[in-house]
Amino acid sequence: MRVTLDGVRVVVVLAVWLSLARANASETIVAASTDAGFTVALEAALASAGMSVVVVHDPPQLEVSDLTGGARRLADRERATATIALVFGDDGATLLAYDLDVDRVLVRSLPYHAPLTEAQAAELARTARAMLHALRVTPDIDAPPPHATDAAAIREHAALPAPTPPPSLPDASVLALELVGGARLGTANSTAAEHGAIALVWRPDAPGLAVAGSFVPSRSVETMAFSGSVSDLTLAITGRVPLRIASRWTIVGEGGVALHRIRIAGVVIGAGSVESLRYDPALRAGGSAVFQLRRDIGVGVGLSVDGLLRRQDYSLDGAPLLALPVVQLTVGVALTAVIL
Repeated sequence: MRVTLDGVRVVVVLAVWLSLARANASETIVAASTDAGFTVALEAALASAGMSVVVVHDPPQLEVSDLTGGARRLADRERATATIALVFGDDGATLLAYDLDVDRVLVRSLPYHAPLTEAQAAELARTARAMLHALRVTPDIDAPPPHATDAAAIREHAALPAPTPPPSLPDASVLALELVGGARLGTANSTAAEHGAIALVWRPDAPGLAVAGSFVPSRSVETMAFSGSVSDLTLAITGRVPLRIASRWTIVGEGGVALHRIRIAGVVIGAGSVESLRYDPALRAGGSAVFQLRRDIGVGVGLSVDGLLRRQDYSLDGAPLLALPVVQLTVGVALTAVIL
């Protein structure tokens, strides 16, 4: 099967468009409740703030001794930034609000029973929104209350928009998809060639593995004795070690093995047509710098070096036709998206 350069460009453009669409999506809040009226009212109350609600009708049991941990696990599971839960008991309802960035929870007991009336649902939705706002603008909820003379200054400061917290990769990331576009240095005639790759990354935010397929499209080559084309398809398996150096920046080192499928076809001047297909093992090492756009989307620049374990010299009756360098350098721009 022959992969054309135009097809690769279409895939890369679509992937970038989809990732930007996801990056512009609203913030996600988990709503855990068995009362449908409350979740509908909560969606309406949070929509004006650009927040979308993921409803969990059968949430796991939240232990009183570990409300923060239970709410955190629920937010992580749904890849959300906060959790709002409404639990009904014999004595009334308990409303819980948790924010992932400050890792704190607020709890309020209310004398309501299921099912809620429309007015009660709207009231609890507004209360949940206020509790979430309080967590974000006043994270030090364990501190003693301020003096009354300081109230005006505190209200003025709280009215300021809260800074956007930097994104981070979720702890539970297992699999990511990576698309790469760039150039290969060290091809025939020592010129640069277009290069594309796609990879599956296991454990993208921890030491893991990557399986990548890459190619240099068929390109024309002219020498004193040969006129034709050369293409290179490569399969590589590498180990990856990421190192977080800042809130949004990660440096990734890689090392492993690769197998090159090199095809040469053309005409030898004075001798007719010739075609050759070879499989060459290689050692690979590389690194990249990745910037996190959001929790599961990152862009970066990378460099890798392949050392072929045998030199690609092509000859006819002892006369040299074409030589490929042993060392091949690839540079490119990568788009990474967590898919699991």
